[in-house]
Amino acid sequence: MNTFTAQELADFYQKVADGGEIQTYLRESLDSKPEWVDSMYGPRPNCLESRYWRIKPTQKVIDLSVLIDSQIDCEFKYGGSLTPKAWFIDKLTEIHNEANTYKPSLQGYTTYCRPRMNHKHAWPEGECPLPEGFIVRLTKWSVHVPHISHIELTTKQWISSKANEHTTVQAFEVLGLADDYVMPWEQDND
Repeated sequence: MNTFTAQELADFYQKVADGGEIQTYLRESLDSKPEWVDSMYGPRPNCLESRYWRIKPTQKVIDLSVLIDSQIDCEFKYGGSLTPKAWFIDKLTEIHNEANTYKPSLQGYTTYCRPRMNHKHAWPEGECPLPEGFIVRLTKWSVHVPHISHIELTTKQWISSKANEHTTVQAFEVLGLADDYVMPWEQDND
């Protein structure tokens, strides 16, 4: 049995006092992930198994405004039941946070925007053109040992890594979201 120690229980309730939300483990089926639900009650002396309790993970919302400056290809989609649900490619020019809409260069406002996924973007050096929160595959060229290598990492790692004068990023591919990150339209608005 995996029970809370007194210190773990005190730390748990300190996180609640600091604004954390309690969740309890509801169930896990064979075809889905474990389901966690918000709870107004926390661990009690008669139910101290730590595997059934957690503080709701904090969502990190991706800042898509970085895509306006980088001008990489983005995918857009209109929402609503009367409009087509197909993604189309364009450049992001504006974000209206109050209305949760994104403006491509050639068309009206859309409901969804993301960097173009599973596509090799040519990148002739420079800073990372993506916001923190994505998993990317970099294609690099080494000057000293002429070969191309592919490195998979998060945009946070790419942003924080020191520039290597002997290796050049030739292209990148956006593979998906990093753990604990959500797109702006996916965030909880509780």
